[in-house]
Amino acid sequence: MKGEIIIVDIKLVGANSKNGLKMKKVIERTIENSDIDINLILLDDETSKKKYNVKNFPGIVINNNLISQGKVLSERELKKVLV
Repeated sequence: MKGEIIIVDIKLVGANSKNGLKMKKVIERTIENSDIDINLILLDDETSKKKYNVKNFPGIVINNNLISQGKVLSERELKKVLV
């Protein structure tokens, strides 16, 4: 809806892994270049890995749904899943 503020929670599981750090940069660029209000939560603990069933880092959880794992998404790919 026009004028409505969209708030999205993105949890990055495995944020301190090599690809997790790359994915973090992509998410930060997406936040800067988007009208969507994005809350980025960095998770790097075993409990989160089990909770969201992430087998390969990085795991991207959007609004508590596992969207991607084991792949660094491009900014374009990330925007597609946010819309």
